Amino acid sequence: MPRLKNGDAMPNFTYDTGWKKDVQLKDACKGKFRTVFWVLRYIGCTTCRLTCEYIKEQYDQFKAKNAQVIMVMQSDQAHIQKEFGSEDAMPFEYVCDPGMKIYKELDIKPAASKEELRGSADPEAVKARYLAIKEQLAKYGFTHGDYEGDELQLPAIFILNEDANVVYAHYAENGGDMPSVEEVLAMLPDAPSHEPAKLKAGDKFPEFTYNTTWEDGKNTKDLFAKADKTVFWVLRYLGCTVCRLDVEMVKERYEEFKAKGAQVCFLMQSDKAHGQAEFGDNRLPFDLILDNKLDFYQSLKIESAKNKQAMLGNVLNLGKLTAKSAKCAKYGFSHGDFEGDELQLPAMFIVGRDGTVLDAHYAQNLMDMPVIDEVLAKL
Repeated sequence: MPRLKNGDAMPNFTYDTGWKKDVQLKDACKGKFRTVFWVLRYIGCTTCRLTCEYIKEQYDQFKAKNAQVIMVMQSDQAHIQKEFGSEDAMPFEYVCDPGMKIYKELDIKPAASKEELRGSADPEAVKARYLAIKEQLAKYGFTHGDYEGDELQLPAIFILNEDANVVYAHYAENGGDMPSVEEVLAMLPDAPSHEPAKLKAGDKFPEFTYNTTWEDGKNTKDLFAKADKTVFWVLRYLGCTVCRLDVEMVKERYEEFKAKGAQVCFLMQSDKAHGQAEFGDNRLPFDLILDNKLDFYQSLKIESAKNKQAMLGNVLNLGKLTAKSAKCAKYGFSHGDFEGDELQLPAMFIVGRDGTVLDAHYAQNLMDMPVIDEVLAKL
């Protein structure tokens, strides 16, 4: 295809990341005012690795503009996982493209020679750039790793809007012909100041691609199509004892939900490692979505409490919490690892087969949630 330019639609690539399978680019762009599709070489390349670290250090500035970075590399999953150890080590996704499908489709060519890759014809300029990079590599302790893909590959960068249309495109002419992180941030406009409204009855529930402890790449549209009504139950994380109790209580009474033609899906801030440690091979009869980066919480406008007192609520709520904690002890649940936002508030949505929200509840505090009998009565 011809090289992309402003106004073009970015192809809706399906790709694997360091830890996920079959992600669609358009799904990844949803809810983000801008997506920086940053194309480098491979993770063992020290200058590429240095760029990634610079982005990480300034990532809060991307988030403040409701922007994200998606980093494309020639590396495979094994090298990305080896470099970072866990999905949480970096705040943005790495697209693994060892077959270079994306590079080829976007016509991101390699340099014709090492000299072209280096760029400047001025030996002193090349030397100065090399020494500056060498100093930074020593500072961060990065050393060259395995070679992957095409060593002469040139970089590129594209900025996309929420619909995955290109608003900026740059194909580098040499390895140094790329905007700095600061220059990219300067190109990103501030996100619109108005906040999207919270979901209410009659709205369409956003379509997400999600992962569970046992499966990756599932979709909310397909999930909702399985039952007349889906209770989309949003809690905090698996180590929270009262959250863990809710999951167990729903499991025990799940036949009552099925008898009403309904199903349940939980959303938590936990990661896959904690899900596997908690359940092992003992699969739940419903999906438990893992969202340790809080992407779905933010898209659904599920807020955090301002402080611990606001999260706990009034004295009556403390009594409810004490009673629920006693029940946790009965089941043998003790507090586990903290994950995500400790002040995260819960929420609940009942969604029809076609994705229409039938009922929406955003909790004002931790205990401001319907109990199971009340949920069943709504179905």
